[in-house]
Amino acid sequence: MAKDENRNKFIKVYIIYALSILFGIAIIIKIALLMYVEGPDLRKHSKKQHVGKQVINGIRGNIYSSDNVRLASSYLHFDVRLDLSNTTVSKENFYNEINPLCDSLVKMFGANRKYFSKKIIQARNANNRYLLLKKDLTHEQVARLERFPLLKKGVTFSVEKKQKRNNSKFAFRTVGYPATQWRKAVGLEEAYDTYLAGTRGERVVHKIATGVWRPVYKFNTIEPKNGNDIISTIDTRIQDVTESALKKCMIDNEAEHGVAILMEVSTGKITSIANLTKNENGSFVEDYNYAIGESVEPGSTYKLASVMAILEDTKYDISIKVPTGSKRYGDRWMYDSHHDENRTVTLQEAFEKSSNVGISDLADRTFASRSKDFISYMERFGLTKKQGIDIKGEGEPYTNTVGSKTWSKVTSIPWMSIGYEVQVTPLQILSLYNAVANNGKLLKPQFVSEIKRGEEIIRPFKPIVLNKEICSKETLEQMRKMLEGVVEKGTAKSLSKSLYKIAGKTGTAQTNYAYRNTEQKMKYRATFVGYFPAENPKYSCIVMISDPQKNRQYGGEVAAPVFKEIADKVYATFFIDYVTINDTSENIIIAKETNNIPQLNMSRPYATSNDIPDVVGMNARDAVYLLEKQGLKVVLNGLGKVVSQSAYIKEKTIVLALEQ
Repeated sequence: MAKDENRNKFIKVYIIYALSILFGIAIIIKIALLMYVEGPDLRKHSKKQHVGKQVINGIRGNIYSSDNVRLASSYLHFDVRLDLSNTTVSKENFYNEINPLCDSLVKMFGANRKYFSKKIIQARNANNRYLLLKKDLTHEQVARLERFPLLKKGVTFSVEKKQKRNNSKFAFRTVGYPATQWRKAVGLEEAYDTYLAGTRGERVVHKIATGVWRPVYKFNTIEPKNGNDIISTIDTRIQDVTESALKKCMIDNEAEHGVAILMEVSTGKITSIANLTKNENGSFVEDYNYAIGESVEPGSTYKLASVMAILEDTKYDISIKVPTGSKRYGDRWMYDSHHDENRTVTLQEAFEKSSNVGISDLADRTFASRSKDFISYMERFGLTKKQGIDIKGEGEPYTNTVGSKTWSKVTSIPWMSIGYEVQVTPLQILSLYNAVANNGKLLKPQFVSEIKRGEEIIRPFKPIVLNKEICSKETLEQMRKMLEGVVEKGTAKSLSKSLYKIAGKTGTAQTNYAYRNTEQKMKYRATFVGYFPAENPKYSCIVMISDPQKNRQYGGEVAAPVFKEIADKVYATFFIDYVTINDTSENIIIAKETNNIPQLNMSRPYATSNDIPDVVGMNARDAVYLLEKQGLKVVLNGLGKVVSQSAYIKEKTIVLALEQ
């Protein structure tokens, strides 16, 4: 029995011994496999995990105004990191140079000396190979750092190049901003991103112990190519007054939001564009491009298109008689705001006074049985589809059509003719008026004049014609006469007293007319759109104010003053020159139109006394512009700068004495 037990014990020992030998052999085989079979692949995989490529962006191009002001620009900044590990700098060098280094950093950045000393010593003790010393440094600061103690004696000095984007506040939503991880790109920044961004490069980086990717400068780097510059059509001199005039109107009328756009008649270039929205706290910001993106019922400004279609389609002229006051179409009544009683007037008078009844009656007589022809004219005038502008987000026009759920064969044409049951953006309606000013040529709105690489123009932009003739010359002549009449004796008569002649149309649209027979307060959209100088148009402009308060709602009283302020600035900047007339009593300088483009000096603050601006020391152009903006007449004696000014004389006239 004892022998059997001993034998069993020996068997167990042998089994354990054999298993141990087999296990050891398995380990040796596995090590061999790892070293000689799987090893190359594993090392390659490990290298992939710790070495990679990083994209390097070129410096983004700038966006300039037409008067050479930077609207958006990029600048380089640098993050500086230090390798303070024991292998890169000796203990002796480190402690000999740490105090002089901290002294130099304090002189450069102004921080507490202990802050730098503690930060650097802690990094040294932690064997930190990628200490962030300072962020957002300029190239000049980096160059100075390279000469500091310790940094020039063995410490590896890593500089990470980055860039930031600065945008001016001029035409903020139109100029826009590039995409980031938090927001999408908008405006010109988005539309011309390919040109602005340039060509990306790349560099080799490796991951260090802290998990940070660090550039490996000894490996080849593909350098990026910087972006191109965009020269926009925006003129900051006009943009400034456009934004300030719009904001003043918004504040005075406690409006919800507003738009103002100025366009160059012959080219379609947008010289200024402003969009303001009232925040909950009552301030105004530009957070949406209403001028481009908001399609709305335009109200009476649409009457231009309706009357133009009528005159093109019939033998009528502007002397034809139409009713005013009120009229019933089916179960709906239409009323006039500027006519107290039913009477008959000419089409010219109806247009000047913005008669809903007169325009709708003639449109109904012409197109009631041919509604598709009316819509065809709207298409011809560019009001039924997008213009295809470069900036994304253009609003979709809408025109009610036969067969739609809202179509009525009795009421649709009358209401469409006065700007309801249709929708357009402010920019689209402006383009139509610009076409009338441009002898019937409809142009695509343009926001960029050229793209440049350095001083080389790599892409010029020419005017794009959408329709070379929207109507006949005869119709065009009559339309221009009616638009001038609106200002001379119609709903925009407040604009008639000016050095130059204005043509245009007021518009007042109810935005919540579905509630017109309820206790709901009516909301309005006040508009004025036109061009100047009327005899030889150079610029067209639209101002649209949504939901004005304080019992002001009409385009002539709300929007027209903004138009006038913008137009005055344009006229003073681009058209006023001065000639001397020899009089028997004195030399008098008067204004005349010219193609010269003087640079106004707008740096001087304008003080006022007794409601008269102080213009002493200003040049004649600036002085005339500022005084006439206040409704004053100006007589100038002499040449040069203003040396003295009179008080009022008869009929609010100011006499300015200039240097002889």
